[in-house]
Amino acid sequence: MKSVFDEQTLSIPCPRRSKETKKKIGWLKRNREMTCAACGETFGLDSKEFLAEIAKAERAIEDLMKNISRI
Repeated sequence: MKSVFDEQTLSIPCPRRSKETKKKIGWLKRNREMTCAACGETFGLDSKEFLAEIAKAERAIEDLMKNISRI
């Protein structure tokens, strides 16, 4: 299911050169590695904690929407 956060863009730093590559949260949810746009280095994404926090925020928004619809 698509969330309100999926189209938000984050800058991910390359661990090799510290250059940043922009990726959308929806893309980050579906991928576990990425390639730096500047140097071509492919590296793993340790996004478990980040994705858990996004999931919590998505649940909170869903709960809010349910409560608003009851008013």
